[in-house]
Amino acid sequence: MSCDFFIFNPSKLDGNKLPEQFDSNIPLDENSMLYDFYVELTGMHPEINDVPESKLDDTDYCPWSAEIGKDADCLSISCVWSKAEYVHDLLLNLVKKHKVTMFDPQTGDMIT
Repeated sequence: MSCDFFIFNPSKLDGNKLPEQFDSNIPLDENSMLYDFYVELTGMHPEINDVPESKLDDTDYCPWSAEIGKDADCLSISCVWSKAEYVHDLLLNLVKKHKVTMFDPQTGDMIT
């Protein structure tokens, strides 16, 4: 079980309404707010697939429970529950810095 968060490019949202679907065939644009967010996030905590074998159980090093889902309009981020509060706060800080939007399905909150 994991704690999930979704990060959006706010220009792709209709108010605070979540998109009904995403096109995972469109890659993350390297000249976008989402890409900058992703690069900073994975600079702090690498993708789960990039974790050295010696650190696989170190959730301080990598709190993710799955690879971060990436497409042109959304990042889907799953973390282990023991790091949920830390990841929530980390994402909030990055959301404000990069001017993107976060949806927290645990609470139903849309945060910009």
